[in-house]
Amino acid sequence: MEEDHNEERNDRDENAGKRRLRKSYRKKLEETEQNKMDLIEASTEVLVEEIRNANKLFKEVKTTYEASLDSRLLLMSAAIGEAKARRMRLEASGYDVEEYIRAVRKKLFGKNADQREMAGVIGDWSKIGKLASMRTKRVPGLDAISGPLNADPPKRRALRKINKKEEDKKAKRTTKVGELNQLDFKKQINETTKRVREIHGLLEQIGLINLFEFVVNPFSFPETVENIFYLSFLIRDGKAFIDDESGQPIIAACEPPDQEAYMQGLTKKQVVFDIDMETWKKLITVYSIEKSMIPPRSETEAQ
Repeated sequence: MEEDHNEERNDRDENAGKRRLRKSYRKKLEETEQNKMDLIEASTEVLVEEIRNANKLFKEVKTTYEASLDSRLLLMSAAIGEAKARRMRLEASGYDVEEYIRAVRKKLFGKNADQREMAGVIGDWSKIGKLASMRTKRVPGLDAISGPLNADPPKRRALRKINKKEEDKKAKRTTKVGELNQLDFKKQINETTKRVREIHGLLEQIGLINLFEFVVNPFSFPETVENIFYLSFLIRDGKAFIDDESGQPIIAACEPPDQEAYMQGLTKKQVVFDIDMETWKKLITVYSIEKSMIPPRSETEAQ
């Protein structure tokens, strides 16, 4: 009976110890979370002291539950330590730039660095590289140089004197070319107007006729395209019309409609007409076209 009583008392003491330890861990976790920013701003000794207190609690850990609480506290302390490391900055008073430069020059040139540098001795940068490689594994990068190291100043180009006669000749040539271009443009307009009038007169003589039989030249695909181009001016100006109610495009000359006709409901329609070499050959075969209704350009030019 006495042994059972002692065992029961030990269990009660052990459970009480567990509850006390868990309570201490929860309190420590809560305090660490609340004072997180203060611990980051404080000195490193404060964080070290907190970790020491956590280690004292860890000595009493016997079950996995208390161990999980300890791991949470350890992770939280590690996060605070990482944040402190990120905020670390070198104080100006603790870093002497001139002393650092003197140490580097001594490593580059050895003793009497000033005299050796003035004598033109090139420093041994491989020593600096070896020292740096011992502290970091980062691959050194390359910086682009904007322009050459030694650039000769640009030489001033001598200005060539331009003769006034050369300027006059150049101006005359420019004027002559411009006049020729204007003459060619006017000639082209006159040629187009002439061909449109000829086709209109021919269409008035023939009367109703199939569009393809009228415009297709069985011996020249380019002139067939030109005939369609010239005919489009007559259609645009209302001097010719196309009727396709019969299933075939029939064309004939007509008088241009006046404003009253448009007021009565007459409307203009635009038709996009595409023709290629294969279509041109098929039209010649289907309509048995043996000669061009519109005289070829060579015949009209000869007249």
